[in-house]
Amino acid sequence: MENANKLCNESTLNCQKIKLDKFEKLLEDYLECDKASRFGLPNAAYFSDILKIQTIDLEYLIKKEKDSTVCEYIDGFIINTAKLKIFDTSKSINYTASELGFKNIHQFTRLFKNKTGMTPSKYRETVIKHFKDK
Repeated sequence: MENANKLCNESTLNCQKIKLDKFEKLLEDYLECDKASRFGLPNAAYFSDILKIQTIDLEYLIKKEKDSTVCEYIDGFIINTAKLKIFDTSKSINYTASELGFKNIHQFTRLFKNKTGMTPSKYRETVIKHFKDK
């Protein structure tokens, strides 16, 4: 019986890992293709529906594996993507915000500053200066 429980638990862990990997891939795809600019910021319900799990189960999985809420995890993923996109100085910060699904630049700036401690334009300026100095 103990082996059966262990197998069942390992299977559940594998299933959770697969769901987490799929979630991360879906989130990456959402932000890299034009879904964000067309449909707005992604949310837990969207991913739960695609993964065929309850939103509360996705919350539990992210909390257990990443020690954050789904919203916090999505926000962090968006900001990390934004940091990469901000390097492209041929695109305005406003364009990047729109591309990531933000309704307006103020919403993007508020989240970016909350997560990084600086505005997107200040971040761009700092990063570009850093690379020029090297």
